[in-house]
Amino acid sequence: MSTHAPQAARAVTLPTTLDEAVAALAAVPAAVPVAGGTDLMAAVNSGQLRPAALVGLGRISEIRGWQYLDGHALLG
Repeated sequence: MSTHAPQAARAVTLPTTLDEAVAALAAVPAAVPVAGGTDLMAAVNSGQLRPAALVGLGRISEIRGWQYLDGHALLG
């Protein structure tokens, strides 16, 4: 059993538009998008994942909600 705490991501970005999120993910290719984070934090806490950066998606109104239309799931 390890006594070391998991290493935190070096940067956290909280974009408010889809364009900002895409730019943040492009700027740091190893960044992990976060929407909720339950599975992500389990992987970090177990040592399976060490994200270089996190990009939070919760403030982006363009992708809130979804609908199922003509056999396709649509975001936003």
